[in-house]
Amino acid sequence: MVDGGVGYNSSDPPELKIANCGTPIRDAVLQPIISDGGQIASVKVLDPGEGYDPLRICLLYTSDAADE
Repeated sequence: MVDGGVGYNSSDPPELKIANCGTPIRDAVLQPIISDGGQIASVKVLDPGEGYDPLRICLLYTSDAADE
């Protein structure tokens, strides 16, 4: 994790998506681990998905918490 951001809540974590790496056969399922300070401390891979180009992976998040 390069920058975990701020203002996240573990009861309403941001949705993480993998982007810019081709069209997957099956989407990955990612779970952000939120620290007590409200940062994304790590990401747990619940399902790695299938068909991504590993040289082009970029993680994106969607949440209103970081904008507040």
